[in-house]
Amino acid sequence: MLARRCLLLVLLILSFIAPAAAQDPTFDPSAPPNPPAEPPPPLSGETRGEAAPDKKDVVLTYPLAAGWSAISFPLTRVDGTSGFTRMLYQFRSGLYYPIDPLGDVSHLDTRMGYLAYCDAPATIRVWGSLVRVPGRSLALHGGWNLLGCPLPQPLPLSRVSAVRGGAIHPFVRAAGPDGWISPNAFRGNQPFNLLTPSATVQPRSTTWVFAMQPVRLKVVGGTPAPLPAVASLTPTSLSPGQVVEIKGRQFGTRVGGVTINGAQIPGKNILLWSDKRIQVRVPTTATSGNVVVWAAGMASNATPLLLVAAAPGALLGIVHDEAGNPLQAATVQLDSGQQANSKSDGSFSIAGVSPGDHVLYATSLGYKEAIGKVSIPAGGSYSAKIGLSALDLTTSARPSGGAGQAAPRNAPPPPPQNPRGTFRIVADAYDDGYHRWWVYKIEAWVWGGYGSKHWNNYWYSDLGDSYYELDCDDAPVGQTIVCKITWRSKDGGDQKTNTWYKKMYTSDQTETFDSPY
Repeated sequence: MLARRCLLLVLLILSFIAPAAAQDPTFDPSAPPNPPAEPPPPLSGETRGEAAPDKKDVVLTYPLAAGWSAISFPLTRVDGTSGFTRMLYQFRSGLYYPIDPLGDVSHLDTRMGYLAYCDAPATIRVWGSLVRVPGRSLALHGGWNLLGCPLPQPLPLSRVSAVRGGAIHPFVRAAGPDGWISPNAFRGNQPFNLLTPSATVQPRSTTWVFAMQPVRLKVVGGTPAPLPAVASLTPTSLSPGQVVEIKGRQFGTRVGGVTINGAQIPGKNILLWSDKRIQVRVPTTATSGNVVVWAAGMASNATPLLLVAAAPGALLGIVHDEAGNPLQAATVQLDSGQQANSKSDGSFSIAGVSPGDHVLYATSLGYKEAIGKVSIPAGGSYSAKIGLSALDLTTSARPSGGAGQAAPRNAPPPPPQNPRGTFRIVADAYDDGYHRWWVYKIEAWVWGGYGSKHWNNYWYSDLGDSYYELDCDDAPVGQTIVCKITWRSKDGGDQKTNTWYKKMYTSDQTETFDSPY
């Protein structure tokens, strides 16, 4: 009887601290998950203490009916709430997780939507700051995502771009036929199409969005700047590795981004950037497609660029030993699969090699493998001298004691390991209307010193429209990760730092921050 009572007590405790599983585990893209079968846990008396906003705070009032309500907070940051009697549910990676809206408001993300439950009709108050932040970003997980609106006015999806694989795409591309987001979304139980010209995300309400693959959304808030416009490309047809000039207007004086066929051009390939003229060197991996200029997070019109294959080159060289003597029958192979064997004088040649960087592998019987990098010019040749070192054929002595002792048969099993994974922190530069602030440093550690884990990364220059990322590998699932980010002013050298506390729910979790507010 005592054991049965203990088991019931354990199950009761777990029902309060475990996340509520979504009723649709298959993540059917045709319909969003239903609310959990049970209401969220009630808030304790200590947590429900009275709080009041400051005079400078923006105060929002929500008259909620009994039962379930979907809400979001059109604020930059939530500073306090009142009126809640139960926790809120946040939807992450296919599960509902309880969030305390009173005890620790730092967990309330204004870019996300929440499910609230009231036992009786109630009036909820939420207050916080509303600061002009032109760019905001959010990482979508695979499956359903419950989004909110962090702006006080409706957000047109035409002002949202998608970032995936280092490339920036307009929202119509991300939700298009070959995109990563389903165009079929839901506002409550009402379906609507994300690709309609009038599609918006509404303040205070929530939107269910289904992502086929993880993707990051970047929102341009405030009054949109004039769109960049491409007038011409010179030339309109060229080979990868050559330079194309882009003429137009509204490119701005700060370096933005350029994409060709959806792939972003590396910053080192941007040779010139001005308000009306841009020069970029086309990467050797680029393919024909539309050129789009990105300025202040906004995309220009698409202009087609035809890329023709460059004339192949050749790799020539000699293979020799440490004394400089030529080696015969050595095998030289490129990462493309092309290979040749050296002749009696050590010489070799490989023709018809695609221009660009390649990895070279050289091997010969009795010698150590040599690995190097070569750059093949279009229509030309690259000469390489490859030196191979002889193998050390001596064997180390066998340690005394033979094969050693086996572990005792009755030895205790190793202690269980807590699940671990990658906690990813993504931060953006922002403009406060006076200065541009770029990310100088991201630090993270496990709150309370659990496991003594610490991660950090530094940047010493502005990356433009690219984002700043820190991967916290081997982070403990179930623990709280402290995220500390420092922004530095591009003009004055000042710094702004803020710290957030984020619980790690899954083995692959991304948290995004677009300003210190």
